[in-house]
Amino acid sequence: MTIGEFAREYILDEKIFIVPTRRIGLLMVNEMAISGGSALNLNPITIKRLSEDICQRYIVENNILIIDDILGKSIILDLLKTLAGDKKDFFFTENLIDDRTAEEIYNVIIELKSKHIVEFPGEKDLDLIYEAYRAKLIDLNAMDSVDITMKALEVEAIEDFKNKRIAVAGNIEFKDAERELFQALGSEIVKIRMPVKNLADSPKEYFFRDKIDVLEGDRRIKFFSEYGVRNEIGYIIADILKKELPLDQVVVAYTDKKYVEPINLEFQKAGLGISFAEGLDILSSRTYRFVKNIFDFAKEYYNINSIKPIFFNGSLNIDIDSVTSQSIYEELMRCKVFYGRENYGKLNAIPSDLDQESRLKREWIRDFFKDLIDALPEKEVDFKVYIRKLGILIKKYVKNPKNNDHNSYDKDSRDAILESLRRMEEIPFNINSHEYFQIVLSYLEEINIYRKGANPCKVFACKFSNAGYTGREHLYMIGLDSDSLANKIVESPILLDKLRREISLSLSFSKESYRYKKYKIKEALSADFKSISIGYSNFDMKDVKAKTASKIYTELKEEYGFIEEKENQEEFEGDKILRGKDLVSSASALDTLGQCSRKLYFKNRLGLKEKEEIEIDLDRWLDPLEKGNLVHEILNIFFDLAQEKRTEAMLLSIIEERSKEAQREIPYILEEVYLKEQEEIRDFCRAIIKRERTNGLEVFLNELAFGSGKKNKVFGTLKRQRVNVGSSILSISGSIDRIDIDRSSKTLKIIDYKTGNLKNFEKRLRRSIGRGKDKVFDYSQGQKFQYYIYKRALEDIIQLKEEYRDYEVESFSYEFRDGTIDLKFTADFIDEIEARIESLLELDIFENDKRIIYDGEDVLTCKYCEFKNICRSENKAIEDEEGDY
Repeated sequence: MTIGEFAREYILDEKIFIVPTRRIGLLMVNEMAISGGSALNLNPITIKRLSEDICQRYIVENNILIIDDILGKSIILDLLKTLAGDKKDFFFTENLIDDRTAEEIYNVIIELKSKHIVEFPGEKDLDLIYEAYRAKLIDLNAMDSVDITMKALEVEAIEDFKNKRIAVAGNIEFKDAERELFQALGSEIVKIRMPVKNLADSPKEYFFRDKIDVLEGDRRIKFFSEYGVRNEIGYIIADILKKELPLDQVVVAYTDKKYVEPINLEFQKAGLGISFAEGLDILSSRTYRFVKNIFDFAKEYYNINSIKPIFFNGSLNIDIDSVTSQSIYEELMRCKVFYGRENYGKLNAIPSDLDQESRLKREWIRDFFKDLIDALPEKEVDFKVYIRKLGILIKKYVKNPKNNDHNSYDKDSRDAILESLRRMEEIPFNINSHEYFQIVLSYLEEINIYRKGANPCKVFACKFSNAGYTGREHLYMIGLDSDSLANKIVESPILLDKLRREISLSLSFSKESYRYKKYKIKEALSADFKSISIGYSNFDMKDVKAKTASKIYTELKEEYGFIEEKENQEEFEGDKILRGKDLVSSASALDTLGQCSRKLYFKNRLGLKEKEEIEIDLDRWLDPLEKGNLVHEILNIFFDLAQEKRTEAMLLSIIEERSKEAQREIPYILEEVYLKEQEEIRDFCRAIIKRERTNGLEVFLNELAFGSGKKNKVFGTLKRQRVNVGSSILSISGSIDRIDIDRSSKTLKIIDYKTGNLKNFEKRLRRSIGRGKDKVFDYSQGQKFQYYIYKRALEDIIQLKEEYRDYEVESFSYEFRDGTIDLKFTADFIDEIEARIESLLELDIFENDKRIIYDGEDVLTCKYCEFKNICRSENKAIEDEEGDY
């Protein structure tokens, strides 16, 4: 029987349709209604939700707290910390306890409970954790999903549900506890024939196994791959327009929710209407960003930089005429309160000598931080109390777009977040601040708005597992690359397959995950589509690496044959060749290319920057870059003085003056740290000056900048310099720290100051071979080329003045506090370096990327790279997934 036949036969009766997911049920009911059927008194519902409905009266009368996945994970995390502190030999030591571990353990507990496993294994102290979990639920008067399912078998209300007309999807899946509840509902349940077919090798949780349908092997399925997600979606749009397909007959199915945003963007750009089954997340909304920023503010020791974005992204509601949030932030900076919860009380004091506008700003700042600090928990708190405070804070300080505002996304996101907070007020928890932030963000990140059915006038987008229930004729399934649909087997780090077999053969095993994905894809394809196109992106534009087809894609291609379309592929051939020279515009860029071509691509082509981490380090005033800039500034001022004025007293005066100026911009936390770093700066400058006095040369120029618009006393303002290396011509900008001159021999020496570690730097510069007199240096794999670029640039610059045209750039010196690295520009040395640089400049960036392997232990390339979190090889990703328990 079809769902339409069931609805017609029992049109006036109250009907329940038990479905795999509510989304599938709604899609089927929507398609039935479009076809003229009646959905009167028909309620599509999952078995999990049905058990809650059966127990609804029991839950209300007994004030039961329902534990969902988020709360369950939070409870486990808290229990792990308690057990680790109470039990010396507890398996999960402090370094193993995190959100991911808690989630894995909670999933195992729910799985074993659903299989009626009473005695939990002692492996990894799971028995202790489970007993503590049971006790915690009793203490909270709470029930998880398995408890509710089992309770539904006991309550009297189940009799009311037995009297209703019940239908069940033909491809329904049940866990043991759910299966028992289903069977208890009676024997007159109607099995519904689904739009997708029953196939061989169905997952073991499937309830019905009585019939196997055969998929047609001659289906015309098109297989395609495109260069990047944008082009993958572009293929679909071009194909729809080319074939003039009716939009209300097209469904786009994706394997990963990361596709939702680019699909929405590309279809909007093309002017094609599209709706989404799962809707859009709210992570880009003003309200979510406001909540995330203030939580980061609390977690990062109330560092003012954490909430700086809310003053500049249009989130804040400023109720003062002609005053902007940016000007409020400028006024806040004048208050000189930058960190520490207790310090924000200083904002209550408003100076009496302020003008009217500044006073209004200070009053707003005072009120805002008073409300903000009050809404952020510090220790163990009542969860619902602080949820209410957060809701009040959002209503007061986050802009609420008007009803006719074109940006309805922000308004709807704000409303959805406030509604979610209202529901959270029912959670009777006492928790610490870390758990509070974690739980709130987890709930908010689950919110999706604009969840809709298949709109008659638009393309419909949904997860691949839902595509077969839309009733549409044309399917485009994308995202079948090996990253999105990995075929690797990853065992649960908490309960390995060997132990699972000993406990019960009915438990799930790691190899079943891949089979399940493959089955659900083939199940979706089995629906009555007139045309099917399956594709994947063969290049990752974010991680800048080639991608391969998934095993599922390859198997489907072999099974159903394929039609390859060459259109849209050839146009990229010319663009795919990106050489190293296309990305190099400075000496530092060439250094980066020598270190890692992928890193240079991130920085110079994609314009990516390291995410700014707000970090409070009590033992540091300046970061390495800030410290280096200050040292350069001090030495430039000092060496610009006449020789007779370059005294120790003058040096100390300059250091004191520039340090005070720097600390006004970058306040220190501890004065002793400030004084210690100031002494380190003095030591560095003294070392540099001492060497200058004994090298027998004259300081010729300080900070010779080219391509930046800065002027110097000898050559004036210099444009970018053209440097020829082999067949490549580079346009370079830069700044030479110091140039020393020997007028008798007509030679120049370039000096570059380095405040870092000499040994680490030298490892990047060259490799030493042999010892003593036999020691030689190999530059063939070097990562530093600043000396060569500056040499070539300076050779051209000195041609601008006749008196220096016959001078020779003879040497280069990297100056550290503890020593120097001196380089002589001999002919053999230049030949070796030019060969190395030329090979890098001619490097095929994309082809070379295939050979790059992330190595977290490589201190020269990967370990401290700012992009290490997005630049990981396949083998490293597998290690991370498997965990280390």
